[in-house]
Amino acid sequence: IGINNADDRQAIILASENYLAEKKLSEEKISPPTAPIEEPSTSSTNTLNRTISSINTTECVVCMDSE
Repeated sequence: IGINNADDRQAIILASENYLAEKKLSEEKISPPTAPIEEPSTSSTNTLNRTISSINTTECVVCMDSE
């Protein structure tokens, strides 16, 4: 059960991540700021990586491997 080819699994996961990122960007509505713009973080941590890593998963639905 699931996708056994590692390249196919990675391609599906990448496509899913790209889709979700595009969907999030298209849903965001630009409104005039009500407060001063925040300074960019000096941390080297990428916001997208933090968002993706914060999702708790117990099993990969693409490859059926436990995470």
